[in-house]
Amino acid sequence: MVANKLFTKPQSFLKSFGELSEGPLDLSWDSRTHEKGQAFIALKGDNFDGSNFIEEVVARGCPLVIGAKNLRDIYPQTVFIEVSDTIKYIQELAHLHLLDWKKEDKIVIGITGSNGKTTTKEMLAHLLNAAHPGKVHKTPGNFNNHLGVPFTLLGLENEHSIAIVEMGTNHPGEIKFLCELACPNNGIITNIGPAHLEFFRTVENVFAEKRELLDFVKGKGFFVINRDDPYLGRVNPFKGLISFGEKNIAHNQINLDTPEGKVTLLNKHLLGRHNFENLALAFLLSYYLFPQERDKFIVAASNFTPLKNRSSWIEKGEKKFFLDAYNANPVSMKASLNAFVKFTETNNISLKDCLFILGDMNELGKDAELFHQNMGSHLKDLSAINVAFLGRYSGSYGKGYKNASKIYLNKLGLEKDWPKLLKSFKYFFLKGSRSLQLESLVDIT
Repeated sequence: MVANKLFTKPQSFLKSFGELSEGPLDLSWDSRTHEKGQAFIALKGDNFDGSNFIEEVVARGCPLVIGAKNLRDIYPQTVFIEVSDTIKYIQELAHLHLLDWKKEDKIVIGITGSNGKTTTKEMLAHLLNAAHPGKVHKTPGNFNNHLGVPFTLLGLENEHSIAIVEMGTNHPGEIKFLCELACPNNGIITNIGPAHLEFFRTVENVFAEKRELLDFVKGKGFFVINRDDPYLGRVNPFKGLISFGEKNIAHNQINLDTPEGKVTLLNKHLLGRHNFENLALAFLLSYYLFPQERDKFIVAASNFTPLKNRSSWIEKGEKKFFLDAYNANPVSMKASLNAFVKFTETNNISLKDCLFILGDMNELGKDAELFHQNMGSHLKDLSAINVAFLGRYSGSYGKGYKNASKIYLNKLGLEKDWPKLLKSFKYFFLKGSRSLQLESLVDIT
């Protein structure tokens, strides 16, 4: 709920038509989910214009419309606010709301990285909620950009004492801007890898962008990293920096040293070293923030289950699908492949019974074909037998894999063959970028 006094405070505010009633308001930007009593901001962008839905939300009982022309003569029961730029307005309003919320001693945690941001955010929220139920507010879904972060902040309520804000970027300068918006005083960088190279060009530039969060938090609170990450390992020690390394991660468990002694974390729901690294990040920050709650965090770490489409196992009859279809880049693809093959080895599953389906890894820039070719080569090194590649880079995958494989330029061909493939295999590995929506294959099973 946003205090009504704040709606006229942003620099982008121009004029108000009508008097706002006393009391805070919820704010919506999506007419499809707008509810009676919520204010509505008519966001304008290259591909959308919220002012097209004014009549719809007003009919539903909207008390305040922001960013549309004054229609008070037609809808006298609704207050209209004129602004110079709807996106800037919502960012400024969110920042003001954050500052209003932070008048008391509050914790804001920023999370960024090339992979694992959302999973780590969910893990951290799960752990902190175990010790502080009802006090934790987190980024919904992966609302981590210049619009998602403001709407995350606008969701802060008085009863919240902890905000977990996921921060994404695909262009230089975005993390610094999001930090200035959200003012994190604690943070996590999950890892650094070749993501969004179409815009960053080099992994070194990715590192420079991500470390903006670290530079912002430094001196304010705690910051957690994996010191064995080739880039994060270059960070010089400072007060509040917490780290762990590869030696702390064993098969299906985490062994950590804390001021109160050694801690072992177990979780039977997670697959892959990368997910245990994410869990270590979440536990360490939780512990250092609230050391007295250590035992609650240990229990919570053991019962965390992955989100849908993110390194999750789905069973349909006798068929088992390892679905990691939210996003893909070379680091996350390699980690998921290694985790899946390790699972087959541990459980005595023959790779003859497994089908690997790899979709495009997007936004890799000029070296995209080489990245896909190298991943195909890695798949061959893992001794994968039954393989299908999907998307515009399927040929590059195949060039690296070299062995016989099925090539699908689009999902229609794969869906046509799907019934036959289902009959032939018991285990399925599915990973690719979000645009491919590989989860639809499970849905039609």
